[in-house]
Amino acid sequence: MVQTIIEKIISSHASASLKAGDTARCKVDFCFSNDATTISVIEKISANRIVIPKKYAAFIDHGGPSPRVEDSAIQSRMRKFAGENKISFFDAPNGISVHVVAGLGLALPGKLILAADNAALSLGALAAASFNVTPAALAGLLSQGEITITVPPTIKVILNGRIPRGVFAKDIMFDFINKISGVVTAGRAIEFTGAVVDALSMDARFTICSMSACLSAECAVIPADKKTFAWLSGIGIKKRDGVYADNNCAYEKVIVLDISKLSPLVVKPADTYACADVGSLKGLVINEAFLGGPTNSRLEDLEITAKILRGRKIHPDVKFYTAPATQEIFLRALAKGFIKTIAGAGGMILVPGYGPCEGNHCGIPADGDVVISTANDNRRGIMGNANASVYLASPATVAASALRGRITDPRAYL
Repeated sequence: MVQTIIEKIISSHASASLKAGDTARCKVDFCFSNDATTISVIEKISANRIVIPKKYAAFIDHGGPSPRVEDSAIQSRMRKFAGENKISFFDAPNGISVHVVAGLGLALPGKLILAADNAALSLGALAAASFNVTPAALAGLLSQGEITITVPPTIKVILNGRIPRGVFAKDIMFDFINKISGVVTAGRAIEFTGAVVDALSMDARFTICSMSACLSAECAVIPADKKTFAWLSGIGIKKRDGVYADNNCAYEKVIVLDISKLSPLVVKPADTYACADVGSLKGLVINEAFLGGPTNSRLEDLEITAKILRGRKIHPDVKFYTAPATQEIFLRALAKGFIKTIAGAGGMILVPGYGPCEGNHCGIPADGDVVISTANDNRRGIMGNANASVYLASPATVAASALRGRITDPRAYL
């Protein structure tokens, strides 16, 4: 049977040969939840018993250190649960779950990972099949040691062309999401290939897969290549084999896009699909800028930001927040001077984690504030205030805008 990458990965964990639409009981390689979902998981676990404790971890990444007594209660309960069940527990300031998981080598090509975490799709950058599931589904997995999975159909996306100056993975995904707004992507796997994907760094590939959550995709995957294996080697994992789609396998749809003429883009408030060329919004005054969130808080994002801010000062009317993805990434950025540059320009460095992008931590905007952010969600009220407006952009556009105090084309600083 010829199969897609996702069909092969799920088949190997079900000990059966499966195709899209088939359903089977599967074992997983790893699973996790965060402080926004773990309590729901705990409350749904049968007899409070975990049968795969070594394959499960809980993370505090949304509200650590605790900003409210309610969060303190949640986190205290998580710590107690972790100790009683002997599961892995990652407190603040370890950072955002998916990036900690990646850095520890727990997501590898061909692995099957489940999480009660919307950012789970990010791990497809490492050619893993990583699914976001409900707390109830995760609780069932933890209680039974396996889970029923229906194999999703796969949409293949071929990104061609040369990446223009000033265009980053964020812009590429904004363009992609906008152009396929009429395509059904919910419940699908998305496989990204093409010359553009080949040219992207590993950090940029994490962005591509993470933003697939905006499409309600089941998972996203990028086939492993030399860059994947070099990245894994850098964290001490010597792996040289991947899982690849067979020739003539059945894709539900194949989408081909050329990005050669793409410009930096900005997404307007409260609409993931309403992107506009940065030039059309040039001059719009901002009050807050945020670099972080699961899509853009890795080392390359901090490096791009530092490059733009170096020797300059953030506009006095702009509050600029930076939340590195993980403590390990923060320390690497510190050693390379990126943190010093951002702080020296007037930026505020937050504890590794989600920062203000979920609206329950540092940096909640005031009524009427205009925010430009690298997060992947700008629904009304997402940053904690429904009376603020949130625009989404790449790290370069966010940094350039923070300097000028208004939405700015980053190409002048690159």
